[in-house]
Amino acid sequence: MINSSAYLLVVHGSRNSFYAQQLRDLTFSVRQKLDLLQVTCDLDIAYLELGNQSLSEKIIEFGNQLERKGYKNLKVLPLFLLSGTHVINDIPFEVEVSRQKCSLQIEILPHLGRSLSLISLLCAEYERQENLDHHKDSSIERILFCHGTSLQKGNEEIEGLAGKINAHVAYWSIKPNLHSVIAKLALNDPPKIMIMPYFLFTGKIIDAIASEVEELQKELSCELKLLPPLTQIDGFSDIIVNILLTEK
Repeated sequence: MINSSAYLLVVHGSRNSFYAQQLRDLTFSVRQKLDLLQVTCDLDIAYLELGNQSLSEKIIEFGNQLERKGYKNLKVLPLFLLSGTHVINDIPFEVEVSRQKCSLQIEILPHLGRSLSLISLLCAEYERQENLDHHKDSSIERILFCHGTSLQKGNEEIEGLAGKINAHVAYWSIKPNLHSVIAKLALNDPPKIMIMPYFLFTGKIIDAIASEVEELQKELSCELKLLPPLTQIDGFSDIIVNILLTEK
């Protein structure tokens, strides 16, 4: 099946080569799954920041290529996990700039964090990790560790998500931080605290948290376990494919 729409996955961006490799791996997985579904379409990636060109420049360049191939529509999927400034302001601005120089119909899809499938994915991963360690104790505590944003709407989204997966929230950039949340939970002496990084990729923040968890573990009687970020969870790329093919 030849799809009438092409797709652009938009990420924040980084100069770290490992970040770029993880992004390439994710994109390759998405392409593979589209191929398995016999969906023929053009798919590309773009950085919002720290790339060689602005997002609008990338859209215009990609759009010109698509027009020559006969495409009429381009769908832009922000691979962002909450409604922060980038999702609410920056990406729409860049898309609007690109519309002035591109005749394609450009649509911004709801950002990744809006997908209800993420709830099932996170719950399944928590349960899988608990079962790996032969724990089925309801007193095991869950933490959803997120970056956080200055916009209240984004943090409210996280709080709502955490409530649905029975997890406590800790943030990197705002309070409550991971140390304070773990310290409070440890007072109840749970056998284990599972920490889910609500991040796409591994990187400096995840490394810093891993070090913090290692230090905290020396002080606590309960076990701390840091789970993998989203792109390392089986089935994550399926969520992206589902958004691309079903969002209107």
